[in-house]
Amino acid sequence: MKRENLRPLNLATFISNFGDGMHTLAIGQILFDRTGAVTSFGLVIALNYLIGIVCQIYAGHLADLFKRSSLVKYSDLTRGILVMGLALAVGAAAPIRWIVGISLLIKIGTQIYRPSYQAMISEAVGADRLSAFNSANAACMQGGQVLGMAAFGLLFKFGPASVFVADALTFFVSAAIVHRLQISSAVAREARKSVVRSWIEAYRFVRGEKGLLLHIVLSASVFLIYPVVELSMVPINALRFGGDKMWLAVLNGVFSAGCVLSMWLRKYWKDEEHAWLWMLAQALLLGVFAFSGSSGSLAIAIYLGLGLVSTLASIQLLNRLMKRSPGAFQGRVSALRYLTIALMISALMPVLTSTFTHSLDTGLLCSAGMLLAFALLAAGASLRGSFLGDATVLCAEEKAPAQGLALKLIAIS
Repeated sequence: MKRENLRPLNLATFISNFGDGMHTLAIGQILFDRTGAVTSFGLVIALNYLIGIVCQIYAGHLADLFKRSSLVKYSDLTRGILVMGLALAVGAAAPIRWIVGISLLIKIGTQIYRPSYQAMISEAVGADRLSAFNSANAACMQGGQVLGMAAFGLLFKFGPASVFVADALTFFVSAAIVHRLQISSAVAREARKSVVRSWIEAYRFVRGEKGLLLHIVLSASVFLIYPVVELSMVPINALRFGGDKMWLAVLNGVFSAGCVLSMWLRKYWKDEEHAWLWMLAQALLLGVFAFSGSSGSLAIAIYLGLGLVSTLASIQLLNRLMKRSPGAFQGRVSALRYLTIALMISALMPVLTSTFTHSLDTGLLCSAGMLLAFALLAAGASLRGSFLGDATVLCAEEKAPAQGLALKLIAIS
């Protein structure tokens, strides 16, 4: 039945990200209109990362304790109800603190959703279709966000509340799709235990699995390109293209197009041993862009390439990470990955902001140097065979789940 889950899961991803694309722009616009400053939206972003750091500790534990499809479904339903409440608050001109508070509650639901969804994929899709699914899913994610941002401009004309109503409907539709999925878990759920004990077991597993922690760190490092793109896009538009807002849409669009293009290229490049090549390309493209001047065609080519290689690196590292993690730990491994992303971005954001404040070229070169360091670390570890690990765990569990789980538990005890 796992083949039947492919299209509904991709559709659910597209729909939910369509809503996310509208939601992000709507919150930013409302807070800017109410306060006249971007700092309020920046505070919401900062609090979102802080919430992510705290929530992933519980989210990973829950994903390995309860049925993952149920967690995903109820997370979507809860977020849909909260977004509908946000629409009412905005329509009634509620105080800013209410809008920010509801928005942060929605983010808590998102943090619970992420590791549960990531761990659910293996159960819903299967190891043999994992690579193809992750490629298509990344394309659906980016395509949904781009179209959602485009729809924001149309819906906002009818009032900001209309955007949130549409956003809430996407969550309800996504929950309905997940509810209809045919998922039978091959992994026996653990007996209920405390969060501390749960993470102690996860720590023993990660420590005992050769190179797994490095794999998680490198998988998270690929996502550093996104804050770099967000921080650089406005100054690039102002300094190189005369502040023409059309270029903001063009650069954002071609970056997303590169992400979608990765789905096509992934059919011909299935090697998962050399993700560091795409990481290296990511750093080199950003370095070249620092010296590219105001050439519009070169900027388009570089942003298209950045979207392409970033997504390929992310997909390859994620595929391998999911395949080497036994089902009983996938929720906590996914949570640890999201936690690492939040910690990395929170720690490096002040540094990146400072370099871009100094000058655009300095910011681009420092960002390229940072990405290059991670690419070289990945290359060294990959060539030594010291971090990719055994990618046959998931396949073995599907054939003999009890035996595969028992061997892993014996290994870490």
